[in-house]
Amino acid sequence: MSWLTRLVVLGVCAFLVHWSQGLLGQSRELGGERRGDPLIAPPDLIGHMSLGYHMSLADSLWLRALQDFGFCGQDKKQGEDSEGQPRCEEGWSFQMLDAATNLDPRFWMVYRTGAVFLSVVVDDIRGASRLFEKGLEHYPEDWPLLYRAAYHQMAEENNLELAADLFHRAALHGAPDWVPLLAARLFSDIGQIEIGLATLKDFFGELPLSEWPERAQERWIDLSEQLRDLRDSQQPEYF
Repeated sequence: MSWLTRLVVLGVCAFLVHWSQGLLGQSRELGGERRGDPLIAPPDLIGHMSLGYHMSLADSLWLRALQDFGFCGQDKKQGEDSEGQPRCEEGWSFQMLDAATNLDPRFWMVYRTGAVFLSVVVDDIRGASRLFEKGLEHYPEDWPLLYRAAYHQMAEENNLELAADLFHRAALHGAPDWVPLLAARLFSDIGQIEIGLATLKDFFGELPLSEWPERAQERWIDLSEQLRDLRDSQQPEYF
């Protein structure tokens, strides 16, 4: 490929990414106004404008999404959680990741990492479910993806049967011994909290709690308090 062709391709890709983030009225974040320019997701036809450089453009969308991850930009609809609080549904972050995986359906990192961030950080439960489903179509034997999808089904969708099946599949495809041990406690309140804490710890690894995203820190603290209260309530009484 000549240097001129490469220059043209890079210029077009840069234009497409910039255009896809163009201004569109007044976007709102789930919980307040986003500072700076409002954002919109790429149009559906962006794949037809990549000049064959689908994977490069997918990488660009992924990197761009990371810069504002946590932003909902609710331009479709807004749902409510079980307590009547507003919840993001297939917002800007999801649409960016969905577009990236449409361009590159084998984009493993987006499925493994992006879906968890949608669930834990963005509070986009429906978007996370869709991205997990999409990822498992392409990576049906990836145990970390199966494990994280199982946790999402348990904690967010309250689908314990599907969660149990996903945990079982993760165990069959190389998950450590602690995965089936936790899954065996899936139908108890303490077991579900322990699975939640283990999943967060597994996802963020050695990163200190103070460096986790704020919503993830809140979830860790909330789960830890719930576990302590449950254990305290189950202590035997002595007379």
